[in-house]
Amino acid sequence: PLLLPLPSLPPFSLLPTHPPQPPHNPHAPPRTPHVQLLVDLAVADADCASAIVQAGAIPRLVAQMAARETSMRARELAAIVLCHLGRSSDAIVEQIAGANAIRALVSLASSLSKVAQTNASRVLGDLARVSAPSCVTILEAGGVPRLVDLMRSSLPAPLSYDFPTGWMSTAPEVRLEAARALLWLARGGLALQKAIGDAGAAELLVTLLKDGGVDAKQTASRAIAALCRGRMSTSQDAVEAAGGIAALAALLAPGGGGSGGSGSGSGGGSG
Repeated sequence: PLLLPLPSLPPFSLLPTHPPQPPHNPHAPPRTPHVQLLVDLAVADADCASAIVQAGAIPRLVAQMAARETSMRARELAAIVLCHLGRSSDAIVEQIAGANAIRALVSLASSLSKVAQTNASRVLGDLARVSAPSCVTILEAGGVPRLVDLMRSSLPAPLSYDFPTGWMSTAPEVRLEAARALLWLARGGLALQKAIGDAGAAELLVTLLKDGGVDAKQTASRAIAALCRGRMSTSQDAVEAAGGIAALAALLAPGGGGSGGSGSGSGGGSG
């Protein structure tokens, strides 16, 4: 049960004005209870997410995510809150875009933290899905090659952070969220399709199509379709050279992952 009535949340005390001080133990993660509470509230339901937004949290979350002097854990949690806020409504995604979050998200996706990579990719995917101008900004901020680079990750081990709520991220999750973001970006026009293709995404999407789980296979197939629509000859040749035709045909077999349960999150929708 919530201990604080949401309407009473003060608008400017959700996040600290200054970066949190380093912990006394240099090996212990810094305490960020204020952001952890926002994570719990953002996950709760749409009303909680709306209250967080109305309290003015989004610009401060973006600022905390962008502050390199802030601990990585605090930046991760800020991205997690933005991720869950965006999943609650497209209107909130628009507000995240209006807070100039994209460059901070691309920077965070370039960190070594897989938790940060996963959640930054999720938010970038939502921004690309909802807002055409955001697609252009992601491209200009260098987000396309960064997302393609994240798809090259293949280590299965989870990041060993001791989050109170158990937030962890594995490399397959990073690949899936990066592919979802590329899917929505590829639907944004020829310039984005060219950038995605030139960054070498076709081969990596085919690899995900071959060895990913059901959600990953469906997301990869949709991203490949979006990539091939605009640059038919170039992208189709790259997909074929990587063995994508056979991989796509394999989805038609029983248990191939091409039918059945729908993909989760922003990867859903028609291919």
